[in-house]
Amino acid sequence: MPLGGYRIETHTRQSVPYLEGIAALKRKQGVPKSYSDEALLAEIKRVAGFIHGWELRKIDFDEHCGIASAKICCQRFGNWRLALEKAGVVHLYSMCPTGRSVEEMLAELRRVAGLVEESTLTMVLFKEHSDIPPVSIGARFGGWHFALERAGLGHRYSGLPAGPRRRYSTEDLTSEISRVAELVKRPVLTQTDLMKHSEVHLSTLTRRFGNWPLALKAAGVGHMLPGLDTRRLYSDERLLNEVRQVAKLIEKPVLSMPDFGRYSKVSPGTIKQRFGTWHAALERAGIGHMYIHAHENRNKRPSEKNPPAREDKFSKENLLAEVRRVAGLVESPALTVIEFKKHSAIGLNTLRRRFGSWREILDRGGAGHMFRWSAEASARIAQAKHPDDELLGELRRVAKLIEKPVLLMPDFRRYSKVSPGTIRQRFGTWHAALERAGIPEMPPRSFANRVKYSNEEMLAELRRVAELVGKPALIQLDFNEHSVMCGRAVLRRFGGWRKALESAGLGHLYFRATDVHKDTATRYSDETLLEELRRVAKLVGEPVLTYADFDRHSKISSVTVSRRLGGWFSALERAGLAHMCSKGTATE
Repeated sequence: MPLGGYRIETHTRQSVPYLEGIAALKRKQGVPKSYSDEALLAEIKRVAGFIHGWELRKIDFDEHCGIASAKICCQRFGNWRLALEKAGVVHLYSMCPTGRSVEEMLAELRRVAGLVEESTLTMVLFKEHSDIPPVSIGARFGGWHFALERAGLGHRYSGLPAGPRRRYSTEDLTSEISRVAELVKRPVLTQTDLMKHSEVHLSTLTRRFGNWPLALKAAGVGHMLPGLDTRRLYSDERLLNEVRQVAKLIEKPVLSMPDFGRYSKVSPGTIKQRFGTWHAALERAGIGHMYIHAHENRNKRPSEKNPPAREDKFSKENLLAEVRRVAGLVESPALTVIEFKKHSAIGLNTLRRRFGSWREILDRGGAGHMFRWSAEASARIAQAKHPDDELLGELRRVAKLIEKPVLLMPDFRRYSKVSPGTIRQRFGTWHAALERAGIPEMPPRSFANRVKYSNEEMLAELRRVAELVGKPALIQLDFNEHSVMCGRAVLRRFGGWRKALESAGLGHLYFRATDVHKDTATRYSDETLLEELRRVAKLVGEPVLTYADFDRHSKISSVTVSRRLGGWFSALERAGLAHMCSKGTATE
């Protein structure tokens, strides 16, 4: 049939590029529908013979086809598999492509069959020993049975009916369960055993019989149901020996079910099911003294049926004595739950059932001062971590470092690793800490704000702080740091910060970017800026001088230095400090 002036039979490798160009043009024009079904099927056959492969994928068809795309074939015939089936090349369709040839798959089947010791080779066993999905092999050969036969391993099949769509009879399923039960040679048959030795899926058995126990009963092996009778797995004597071994292993006066489950492969539920109760199991094992169940007799009055509990080492007095013993043994100022577990064989739940919370336990034991969150314990912990002399020395160091007449908590937080809250908690107040360290301090700001200042006093304070700060601009933050007055009070008195500065004759110190830059341009010479850089670098004593360090120790802004000297790196280089520039700053 002619296709664009050519016949499919006469297509050669030389005509493929030309046909691809024609096909692309026709796709743009929307002409693919003009091809008949016979023409598309013939093109599929041609491409299948052209690629000489074991699989014909859509991408391969699009690469070698000259008239249509795989998408058009799917639209015409329903899907890609139906298209290959109508073209007679359905064997080139694969649901799970693996990139392996037929010979490689058969060789892999033979290799795994030599490794597996079981008489049957199932898909589960194959998956454990190979990186090729068994589903891919089944899809390639039409079923797992056919794949084994192609590899010469038909005798290793389970013997059930073969085919891509199997229909198992009830007799087939029950006989398969019986076969696997004989194969595993164990008193219990689990679902994992069936998946490992059989081709029948668990969902098939569930749909047919309802559930796994009913399937085992239908096959006549209901006695192999897991958990139905543990006597076939563990004898009474074996369970009792396991209880004794765990009791000896934990080295505690009490053997609880959680401890047993932690150290044994046998479930404590199995022990209870066999002997009735946990107490009865311990009695049978000869370790009944390791059982404690305090809440049973806590609220019961003594009677003939309920005699008073005998005095043993788990009495309240003995438990509290144990708490006192561990409290005297630990070296830390606080006795925590972790420390108690480390030094005592008595379980924490025993104490909590008897006395309540951990704090109540310590109070009853006379060790309430060792509760971690009590004021006394917190003070002892803080005292052990930072002695008073060390904290006072840190206060004096920071006060000397900042070179300010007043040491405030924000400054201390900025220059010290110790929190100001630690100082206040140790000495009561910040003022008391400074007095102990011999550092002069201004009156508390809350007291100063209650004092009624006149306008002249506020303006004088503004002039004093402006002279003390020595910066080209006076902002509220600087004023609050160096004055007992609050900047907000000054602002309310004069109707604004700018008006307050103008009233004090300091209007030129109002923060306005143009005025500040203009003022600093004439206030500091280049030599002054370079000398300031050298001074701060010597004061910091760090291998790198950053913007933050300079701003912290200098009255001149780092922005002024960078703008005047052409950048921070250039400024450090002109000051002979190029080695103190960080890599990130140098690349900016």
